[in-house]
Amino acid sequence: MRATTLLLGLGCLAAARGCDSGGDPSGPSENSLVFQRADGSRIQFSGDPLVWCGPWEEGSVPARTLHVLGGDFRAGGPVWQLNVVVADAKPGQPLAFPNTFVWDQPKGAQLFILDEPNEASTQEGESSGSITFSELDCEGDVRFTVDATVGSEFGDGPPVRVTGGFAAPVGDAPRFQ
Repeated sequence: MRATTLLLGLGCLAAARGCDSGGDPSGPSENSLVFQRADGSRIQFSGDPLVWCGPWEEGSVPARTLHVLGGDFRAGGPVWQLNVVVADAKPGQPLAFPNTFVWDQPKGAQLFILDEPNEASTQEGESSGSITFSELDCEGDVRFTVDATVGSEFGDGPPVRVTGGFAAPVGDAPRFQ
């Protein structure tokens, strides 16, 4: 995974200067996502995820993308980030994992999980499963289900299992300061 993609979401942590969140302040209308480590323990994320649409990577990759960022990235806790090329998310059609692509030609969906000391990404060959959108409207709402195993970016690292559903209004992009 290109580090700058993750930095979009973790910019507040890296710069240690904070950010103003976008999205609806009431948070998601549904979040039954379960992130489970290989040992069976659950990864706990604090706060409501931020949801917005914008370029895949500001200034260099303009593909219209849905971004979902969950966890307390300001405090260095576990975080997860989902990036989805809007044109590729057809209602009811699963986007399969693993999903590999050239960094500046994104396709499909990419899920990244930071759970120190592990990092997992659906670009890893050990990933499997899919994400299915029933709704993705950048001026309205997003709704999806996921059933996936996310491979570790470290050769000997354990995978993360992700299951459940998520629905939320799409808000404004956060302003990273």
